[in-house]
Amino acid sequence: VAAKLTSVNGQAVGGRRRMNINGDFRVMQRGTQSGVTSSKYCIDRFKFSVSNCGTWTMSQDTDVPTGKGFTTSYKIACSSADASPAAADYVDTRYLFEGKDIQHLKFGTSDAESITVSFWVKCKKTGTFNLNLNTYTGSGTRCTSKVITISSADTWEEKSVTFPGDTSAVIPDDRTKGLGLIFWLDAGSDYKSGTSPTSGWEALTAANRAADTTIALADNTNNYMNITGLQIEVGSFKTAYEFWSYREE
Repeated sequence: VAAKLTSVNGQAVGGRRRMNINGDFRVMQRGTQSGVTSSKYCIDRFKFSVSNCGTWTMSQDTDVPTGKGFTTSYKIACSSADASPAAADYVDTRYLFEGKDIQHLKFGTSDAESITVSFWVKCKKTGTFNLNLNTYTGSGTRCTSKVITISSADTWEEKSVTFPGDTSAVIPDDRTKGLGLIFWLDAGSDYKSGTSPTSGWEALTAANRAADTTIALADNTNNYMNITGLQIEVGSFKTAYEFWSYREE
């Protein structure tokens, strides 16, 4: 089925597919952010969150996978290391959807849609990190997770995972955050002492959120991660990255 659909024209299949904005990181209205030690936005739509876990620089980079149509990537670089994070320390980057933009996912019903997330990543270190998908219901947060493996250092790799729909999370139809995709980059034991919720959804448990994150990007000032081509779409298989015009982004 996937082969037939993607062969229609190599791009759009039945209309707009990519749910997220600025997945190729071309839009950066705030400029490079350096010396960052607290939560901050840099590239449009992406939030960087850190608590007592090193000092960071976020920037728009021209390092991209060859021949894929991308011209920019989102670079996160450690500028002051923390080799031994305390229990409550963490660092991540995340994309948040407002509730009004995701009602078509039908979360909170038996018809809840699966979500496929694909992206290119380049990292200084090999290892694993947790990619969490969170739902924010107004009465509590729920979480599921996938474990992403960095197989080769300093090398662009394409990743794709599918999350099941959350049949229990009723996301408010308003402008507050309703869904979040979180890339874990490092964390202390408060976030790593449990078991990753990779088999389905659960009420948010702090100890489980980064349980399989081993890359520890805060431990050296040579560490970095670049991301581009992030596509979040409805369904259980990956389609080609959907490029929009700069004006649309």
